[in-house]
Amino acid sequence: DIGKVAGVRKRIERGGFKTKREAELAKNKALYELEQNGSYVDESKMSLSDFLDYWFDEYVMLNCSYYTQISRKTTIKFLKEHIGNYSLKALTSIRIQKFINDAYKSDMAYSTLKLRVEVLKNALKYAVYPCEFLKVNAAEHLKLPPKKEEKEKTNIIDLKTFNKIIDSISIRQTKFKIAFLLAFHTGMRLSEVCGLTWDKIDMINKEIKVEHILIYRDKEF
Repeated sequence: DIGKVAGVRKRIERGGFKTKREAELAKNKALYELEQNGSYVDESKMSLSDFLDYWFDEYVMLNCSYYTQISRKTTIKFLKEHIGNYSLKALTSIRIQKFINDAYKSDMAYSTLKLRVEVLKNALKYAVYPCEFLKVNAAEHLKLPPKKEEKEKTNIIDLKTFNKIIDSISIRQTKFKIAFLLAFHTGMRLSEVCGLTWDKIDMINKEIKVEHILIYRDKEF
């Protein structure tokens, strides 16, 4: 009995048990969960693939920035291709760990693997609460294998090379020179430099407030 909704009594019923014993075990399990947690969660048979689509529409699109949405869409596509056919209920910790280990053994960048694991953890966390499609998050306590030694280091230009770039910019391209110098001296990202407006620049106190970015979406800035 889940109480009354609009004055009408509501109940959750389950059937289809082969024996009375099976029915009694299911009842006892539901009563135990109700007593311990205040609610009974009937784990969903929804596939991970379908749930990730639901999570993207109901959470990511409403709470994340545009670029994060793009990133999550790419990660979701990968997860669906590899483990999307499992139902949420069948997605156990050992299956997820095997998936992680196989990805680790491939040539996948460690940062990419770490991101995909975090996305899966967050999605399944949402499946537990507030959705209540699952009782526990099977990915919550998974461990990433130790980080591999990077094959190549990121190429960072030195001051001499940077000055060559600055000197090569013609007088007619002053706006590009300013953008380069601004990024160099502040550490601002390209999108932050391009999104900067005059009202965010305090010449007296020599401060810049980074509150906006410029994005390219649907063929428009």
